[in-house]
Amino acid sequence: MSAVLTRRSSEKTGQVVALIVVLGVATGAAVVARPLVAIAAIVAMAWVVILLRHWGLAALASLVLVVVAPRYVYPVAGINVNLERLTLPILCAAMVMVLAIRPKTIPLRFGWPHLGLAFFIAANAIASILNAPSASDSLRLTLLIAIASLPFWILPSLGLNTRAMRIGFYIFVAIGTAEGLFGLLSLVLYQARGIDLGIQTDWLTGAPSPFGSMWEGNIFGSFVGAVFVAAFALLLSVGPQWNWRWLLRASVVCLAIALVASLSRGAWLGAFVGVGIVVVLAGGQRKRYLAGAGIAIAVIFIAAQLAFPASPVVTGAQHRLQTLSNPVGLQNDPTTAERLYAYGLAISDWRAQPLIGWGAGSLGQDYSALSQNIPVWVANLELHALHDSGVIGLAGLLVALIGVVVKVMQAIRRLRPGSIERGILVGLLAACVSLIIAFQATEATWLGYSWLLFGLAWTAASISTARRNKTR
Repeated sequence: MSAVLTRRSSEKTGQVVALIVVLGVATGAAVVARPLVAIAAIVAMAWVVILLRHWGLAALASLVLVVVAPRYVYPVAGINVNLERLTLPILCAAMVMVLAIRPKTIPLRFGWPHLGLAFFIAANAIASILNAPSASDSLRLTLLIAIASLPFWILPSLGLNTRAMRIGFYIFVAIGTAEGLFGLLSLVLYQARGIDLGIQTDWLTGAPSPFGSMWEGNIFGSFVGAVFVAAFALLLSVGPQWNWRWLLRASVVCLAIALVASLSRGAWLGAFVGVGIVVVLAGGQRKRYLAGAGIAIAVIFIAAQLAFPASPVVTGAQHRLQTLSNPVGLQNDPTTAERLYAYGLAISDWRAQPLIGWGAGSLGQDYSALSQNIPVWVANLELHALHDSGVIGLAGLLVALIGVVVKVMQAIRRLRPGSIERGILVGLLAACVSLIIAFQATEATWLGYSWLLFGLAWTAASISTARRNKTR
């Protein structure tokens, strides 16, 4: 009887918090989007919460949904407010409420990576106050980083189990596939009708490339590339009895095409390494699917060459691929020149404040880009952290990222090859590594999708490790 009452109380608590989540998302949608989009967001979120009912999984689904549309913003007090910047603090507050109501029923799965992230954010804040040319602007950017990192704190506190984590991973792949489809639709409409739903012109080739609901093409490419390798790992792990294999195959193909269309070389390299990790670790039906994937890629490439020999997207992808095989040619690449210029400024600046750096986004407060009158931006992950938060901040960031990778690798070693649970962990590991590599050229730690992915990986590995330890 006591167990039944506890379960009912937990369900009521989850429903109350779910209502708060829905209201928060509805408010964010109403402020950021148009009325019709706001209504669609309210209906979608209400449907997710009613369908899933339980707080943990509903919150996980909400996190995935709100981080994939960062470019739809509304300026408020000098800050570009979007759905994630409104909703993530509300979700965090809801999480605190749940933990206060049920302090002993939900295990907290924090670790060294969270301490490292705290040091990274604190170093940015201290440097922004003490050293930044514009302390208010740097503190604003620090706040945005802190908000974007909230999924990393929220996910380990949701009390998820293996089944919920699996469903959450499926939602992540589904939403990522939808983002890839939106990018491809934007490209098709732009080329066919001139309708611009999210298209940029490539500096190097002049070809159009989509960025979907993300800020720009490199960020779009890094996101769909990470989802691609995660979906590929799942495809290698599911057995013939899995009912949705055909849909998963279509997802992998869609994400691969969207990745190529992004024209992001960093994302391509990241996905390439991620696929290599999947091939080595996933197991399952590896050989058959790899042979099929190789044939499919060859067929798609040849078909594209024959059907669209003069397509700017095809020629743009070819040209960018050639620059990867000829690094000397990168010297004439304007995007590479911009990055190297920013890197040189960042290293020179950092030497004057090596310990805590100059504050978030501070380089752009003093310098403009090489070829445009806009603030310069350090695109490399580690160098950006080093300049803005010094050695302390960079060390904290590396502890956070590497700590997650190590945790997932340890969990993978304990699972038998070919299982879906192992496939999910391998997919998350490969996606994290893919993102780290892509962020060597365009980093996005100030956007929520980065910390969502690392939070998913940490939480999935923690759940797997705890379950294995309990069964010993």
